[in-house]
Formats: sequence, structure tokens, C-alpha cells
Amino acid sequence: MTAWADEAALMAFVRSPAHREAVRRSGETAQNIRFASAEVPLASLPLPWREARRLLDGGSGYQPGPRSAAR
Repeated sequence: MTAWADEAALMAFVRSPAHREAVRRSGETAQNIRFASAEVPLASLPLPWREARRLLDGGSGYQPGPRSAAR
């Protein structure tokens, strides 16, 4: 799981030589990668695993839990 300041920062990484090399070497592991995106308040990072799994399983939008709300 990664967090980016904005989509431009993410795309700059995606186009970087380091990322291209990692993708080239990832082989079979990359077949299991799932992607999801959500705008999340910086203060909520890192996300609780339950919330991260919910987003990966197709949930939409960030839903702060008790831990996030307490911050």
C-alpha cells in the first residue's frame, strides 16, 4: 500500500526507471496485485487494515473508523 500527495506524484513514480525495473522483475508476484484509490485525510494515515481491505474489496470512498475519528 502506498500513499501519494496527488495523482501527478503517483504518475511520476509510475513512469520512473525504478518502477519500470521493479515491474520487470516482479514476474508472477505482480499477477496478484490489486489497485484501489481513495482520497484520504493525511491525518488518517496509515489506514487501519480493515479500511484498506474494504477499499481493495471494492468499497468506495473513505469511511473513517473510531481510531481515525479520535485523531
